[in-house]
Formats: sequence, structure tokens, C-alpha cells
Amino acid sequence: MGPLHDLRVIDLTGDSGRFATKLLAEAGAAVVRVHDGSGVTHGPAMRADDRGLLDWWYDSGKRLVPLDLGSAVGRAAYRRLAARADLIVETLAPGRLAEAGLDHADLLADNPRLVQVSLTPFGRTGPHASWQATDLVAAATGGMLSICGTPEQAVVPWGRQAYAAGSFVATLCGLAGVRGARRSGRGQLVDVSMQEAITSSLEQLWFQYNYDDVLPQAKIAPRQGSWHWARAYVVTPARTGWLMVTPTPAPPALLEWLIAEGVPGAAELVPAGQVFAAEHLTPLTELAMGFARRYDAPALFHEAQSRHLAWAEVQGVADLVANPQLAFRGALVEPPGLPGARRPRFPVVFTDTPAEVPGLPVTAALEEVLERWPAREATAPAEVPVGAKPLTGIRILDLTWVLAGPFGCRMLGDLGADVLKIQTTLRATGVNDPNHGFYPTFNRSKRSVAMDMKAPGALDLMRRLVESADVLVENYAAGVLARWGLDWATLRSWNPRLVYVTMSGYGHEGPWSSMLSYGPTIHALSGLTSLSNPPGRGDVGVGYAMNDMAAGAMAAISILAALEARDHTGIGQFVDMAQLEVGAYLVGAALLDRTANGREAVATGNVDPYGTHLLDAVVAAADGELAISVRDDADLAALRALVGDGIEGIEAWVATRTAAEAAGMLQQAGVPAFRVCNAADLVADRHLGARDFFATIDSPVYGERRFERFPGLWSESVLEPYRRAPAYVGEDVFEVFGEMGLDDGAIAEAMADGRLV
Repeated sequence: MGPLHDLRVIDLTGDSGRFATKLLAEAGAAVVRVHDGSGVTHGPAMRADDRGLLDWWYDSGKRLVPLDLGSAVGRAAYRRLAARADLIVETLAPGRLAEAGLDHADLLADNPRLVQVSLTPFGRTGPHASWQATDLVAAATGGMLSICGTPEQAVVPWGRQAYAAGSFVATLCGLAGVRGARRSGRGQLVDVSMQEAITSSLEQLWFQYNYDDVLPQAKIAPRQGSWHWARAYVVTPARTGWLMVTPTPAPPALLEWLIAEGVPGAAELVPAGQVFAAEHLTPLTELAMGFARRYDAPALFHEAQSRHLAWAEVQGVADLVANPQLAFRGALVEPPGLPGARRPRFPVVFTDTPAEVPGLPVTAALEEVLERWPAREATAPAEVPVGAKPLTGIRILDLTWVLAGPFGCRMLGDLGADVLKIQTTLRATGVNDPNHGFYPTFNRSKRSVAMDMKAPGALDLMRRLVESADVLVENYAAGVLARWGLDWATLRSWNPRLVYVTMSGYGHEGPWSSMLSYGPTIHALSGLTSLSNPPGRGDVGVGYAMNDMAAGAMAAISILAALEARDHTGIGQFVDMAQLEVGAYLVGAALLDRTANGREAVATGNVDPYGTHLLDAVVAAADGELAISVRDDADLAALRALVGDGIEGIEAWVATRTAAEAAGMLQQAGVPAFRVCNAADLVADRHLGARDFFATIDSPVYGERRFERFPGLWSESVLEPYRRAPAYVGEDVFEVFGEMGLDDGAIAEAMADGRLV
């Protein structure tokens, strides 16, 4: 049935939000899609079915209820449905539901605990609230296009990933909101801006901008093709195929390999007597690029991995279908109704409450749904006051490092969870060091505990933490926690209500389980790199660790789903997420299309591969770049009224205007367009300013620094104040273990003998 089997969701989304309700449906929620048949892209036809590919992918597992909200009968029916729902997710233009008397405030009298998440391009308030966006234009509004592509050409990540970023936040807010409503007795409206969701989900954009005085990177993160911001990962041609090469995590091993292969310049790269330093990483990577041309990509990928180097072959959808690790883990499943086809299952395994493989969406009558949704019993007395942060009272042990896990836990901390970041000073290097600008960017809203699990007696201290916790989340290599004595059987015996989430690269078992992975590695192997290119190219890919951000969001969502299940079963469970499977899920429509219809996805640049748009383009303006989409004949008529020649004349028309001027004129006419924003543009953006999206926080390490708030405005909860990131590893050890019952003397003794370090 899935962990969300008792959650009732009304889906009022268009293309921009269907991924959010898909996540809920595939985790077991009962999702009813209310629609009038308009405003949804069906995509290419599916085999032996009259519905489109995108219906199979985005609406699987949902029940479709046709309602005309413009009629009195339709509005009355919607009210009956909302009176029995837990959550509404909608993407309607701001004000439309209020005009119909169907907005959140209009529904509370009949359902006080109802939560509504509104996902719109710019949010419900502010000067751009009425502006429109496609996936491409949304990517421009939030900064995604400023770091994806080449210096000459922006490239949107393939598969509507701007929409996905907004949907991840909407899903998280929905689950957090429902949890909060059940404890406070009152639901609330969450206003999610797609622009803000994207802006807060970009790896390098903000730590480079806000901490440029202490980092060697440029303040404005540039577009630099497949080069990672650290310039230690890059896509390069091999003798056949393409490879993502990197010295990570063992530069000396790569150098030794290149020297043994006689690569010119390798022996001289690190002068005799010197240790390997950060400035050697890019030259070493460049030597690896030349070396890669000697061999075929598949063979070199496996050879590098055997040498403990996180290289990856750049693979396409056909390779994904045949991937041995996905096959071992059963990650590709046959959709009911499509014999022989394959699609990625939900990319998280809930071991005690597994989700079913959803079938084609089915049309249902309102009365049928109401019969399945009997009236809820009266609510229990409130456990927390109205206005409390929605995750107040949840404690999370964060044993993650680098990006994916820290990002997911940061979002949960922003929403009120007590997140204890547990690490050792020995691993607090590079981006895991509080003195690196990356660390405070992704580790706010947490307390810090320093522990060395290899020290005698440390297990007893960890047990105290586990017994007090709701969740433990980690992304260590397979077997590490078990060697510390923290295997799942032991943890569950200490705390049967614990939810344990593991975030490995490929899964803890299978032929690839011991391989190394980082965000760019997963991009290469999942198809994201090969598909995110201008037509005919293979060396651009995604310009940031997008899969890490998606995996972090998925982990946060999965934690709340597992807690939802715990509310019904009384016990926690083991939650298994492989980040390769998240990447496969992000291109799932392409995988389904290939196995069902034999169509192979290819790179399309900035053109939506499954849409019906007349134009998707990034064009030069007088002072920057403009993203524009012409969706249909109505947009084309509006464009012609401005430009004259329509699509053929758009480049010349935009070139004579500033990006802001052109965007304003096009939006006034109803055509989606926006400037391609970098960090400086976003900080100066009057709309984000009106929504008070940026704030400052005072750090004892850096002084006052800007940060972006959580990308959602809550009608009841106040997320302020945000807790600053730890100033040093172990900063909160006395406070945390004091809460566990240890006095200062016992804590000091544990610090002296190395258990807390």
C-alpha cells in the first residue's frame, strides 16, 4: 500500500506540478486529479492507448475526476471532496480559486485541518505574481540557466527539471503541513514560488556569491559546460564514447596511473618533496582528459573504478535500460497495462510499507471517491500550538556529508525539526569544514555533535542519541555503520520507532555496490549528461550537482512519508535510497518511452522534448539573455502583435531591448519570458525583495552573511528564526548531551578520551 496509504490528496495541478502529486501517488497516497481537460500536455501517443506518454508517467496511480469549477454544480462537488481531503496541491493562477470561493480560507469551516500547497511560477504575492513561466522560463527565473550550458549558450537540464525542483518543495511542504495540522488541529496554506524553489536548489550559486571573500571561486558562478565548480570533474571524449573523468577522491592514485601509462607531464605535475595540493586538481584532470582518448569509454570507466576513482561512462537511455545494478535491485518495473515496457519504480524502498507499481490513471465518479473517503473522526486535542513550525518535535540524526544529505536535512531543519549533525573533526575537511563557505550554506538549522565512532565507548553515547531520535539518515559507503556497531537490527532494538534512511550511490548490494559516486558521476550514468546538451553535442551536461539536490529533497520527502507510516504502525522502518535510481527517475519518461514505444530520447537543447511549444529559446538581449517560450497559437498571436514577424523576428526585437524590458512587454502580452538570472540579478530582483526572500544571519566565523529563506510562505507557521550553521564541529555537544542526562563532567571526560572529538 505504501507509506502514505492513508493520505488523501486533491490534485489541481497542470504540467508544472504534476510531478509533485506523482511523488505522493507513487508513495501510496490516494490522489484524485480534478480537471476539466484543459491545460495539460499529454505528450506523444503511447502504445495501444489513447492517452499520452506524459499521462502514463505523471498521472500513473491517480484517479481522474472531471469537474467544472466554473459551474455551481462543479464548485459544490469540489467542496464535498475538499471536506474529506488532507491535502490540496494546486498550480492555478493566483486569485482564481478565491474568485470561485474555493480557496483555502473558504474550505476551512468544513475541514479545519486541510492543508493547501499553491505552486506558482512566482508565488501568490509580489509584482510578478501574475507572470507566467514554462520549464525553460522558470529555469531562467531561478538561476538554473546561469550555470547550465556553455559561456555562449545556456542549456536547460533535460526532463523538465525546473518543474521538478518546484515539485519537490511542494511535496515536502504538503507532507510537513499535514503532519503539523494533525498536531495543531489547524491546516494552513503554503505559498510556494517556483522561482524560489529553483533558486534554493542550486549547488554553487549561493556559497560562491555569499562567501567569495574566503573562497578561490568567482563570486558569480559561471556557465562552464560540464566542468564542476571545483574544476575537478569534466566530460571528455574517449576513443569511443564519452567519459566523466575526475581525480576524486584519490588524486595520488590517478597521478600514479597516468605516470604508469606514460602520460606526458604527469611525472612533473607534483614537484618532488611536495604533497598533492588543491591547485594540482585541475591540471591533473586535464591530463586525464587527454589520456581518456586512448581507450574506449566502457573499459576505462570500470578500470578507473577499480582504482578507487569516481569516473563514469556517459550513458544514454538504452544503457539505463540494460544497467546491471538497476536490474539487480529491481529498480525497473513493468507498468500494469503495458506488457514488456519498463519504467523506474519509486526511487526509494520502504522495507516495511512497500509501494505498489501504479497503473494508468483511471477516470472515477465523484461519488466513488467519496465512498473511498469516509468522513474523518473528530480531531484529538492539539499537541502543539497553532503557528508552531510544522516539524516541531521531530529529532533527526544527520550522519551525512558533502551535499545530498546535508541539503535534505537543512530543509527539514528549516521546517522545525531538531537536526543533530554528527561528524568527526577528522572528516571535517574541504566542503565538510565549517570554515568553507559550502558548509554554512547547506548546514544551517542544525546543531553539531562531534563523535569518533571508532573510539571505545562511543557506541554507548550514540545509543543515547538513537533512543531519543525519530530519524537517522546517513550516506556512508556500504558496511561502514555496521562496522561501528550501528547495523539496522541493533538500531531497531534500541529504538523500535526509529526511521533509518540510507542514501548510497548505487545501493548496498549488487554488482555496482562498491563503486564510487558523486553528483556528476550519477549524471553521466543516468542519462542526464547525454540528454542535457545542444543537439549533436555530448560534452555539456548539467552545470551543477542537480542529482544531489534532487536526492536530498527525495530523502526529506521519504523521511516524512516514513513518519506518516509510523503514525499508523507504531514502528519505524529501514528506508533504502540509491542515488542512481533518483537519476533514472528524473529521466523516467524517456525510459518508459523507449521500452514502450521504441523512441530513443536525444538532446534537444532548450526545446521541451515532450511538449508542443512553437518556440523555446534563449536569445541575446541588450544587457544579457532572455528565455522565452511560445506555447500555442494564442502566444504566437500576442508575439506577432509585438514583434511583427512573429518567431522569425524575435531575436532582432529582443536584441534592441534590455532583458527586463523585453520580459515585461512579453509577459504583459501573456507570453512567458524572463531574464536569465545569475546570483547578482536575483539579489537585486524586486519581486524576491517584495517577498522578503533573502535574509541575513550572524556567524561567529564569517560575520553577517546573506542567505535565502526556505522557499515557501506559510499562512500560520513562522519559520524564523533560522539557526545559523555550527561555527565549529562539536559546538553543541554540551547542550545536546546535557539533554541526554549527562552532566558537564561526564561530557568533558568523553571529550578527553576521544569519544566526543
